[in-house]
Amino acid sequence: MMRRILSFVVLFFVALILPLGCSGSNQTNVSDSNTPSNVLSVYNWSTYIAPEVLTQFEKEFNAKIKYDTYENSEALYAKIQPGNPGYDVAFPGDYMVAIMANEGLLEELNLENIPNRTHLDSTFMNAPYDLENKYSLPYQWGTLGIGYNITATNNQEIDSWATMFDPKFAGRTAWLDDMRHTSHLAPIRKTTNT
Repeated sequence: MMRRILSFVVLFFVALILPLGCSGSNQTNVSDSNTPSNVLSVYNWSTYIAPEVLTQFEKEFNAKIKYDTYENSEALYAKIQPGNPGYDVAFPGDYMVAIMANEGLLEELNLENIPNRTHLDSTFMNAPYDLENKYSLPYQWGTLGIGYNITATNNQEIDSWATMFDPKFAGRTAWLDDMRHTSHLAPIRKTTNT
């Protein structure tokens, strides 16, 4: 429930910056009050916002959301780098914000149009990849961890990254499709000189 509330709050925040979108206006002129007059085009990580939250947002704000997802930052970059295909809001990861800003792929935010930023934890503001929050504001943060079904592991706990490489789990593990977050997890094997 808390995730849904957070997602709705974030979408409300996004609605406040709709006029600042990366592309030209997506507004249409319609006289029917039941037809959405605004289209918000969003590009986000998959599974970050529940579909019912998007539906609720559309109803409450008489808007239409065009919602596309990606699996990793490189996919986002590959789609945006040749030229914005019409997204108003995108959610690049930390390091990708710096890359996209340096290449002129992001518009500067008008922070005066985002009064709710005062509710963001100052710990996450002015991050090294966007020191003055010119191009981004914090949305989510987290850590990489291991999730597993204890019954599928025959009640064996997976309590380390090394366990993920155990041959008895071969073909039954899945990894985050993001090299920056997973490549350093490969186990380092000690060798002995004889």
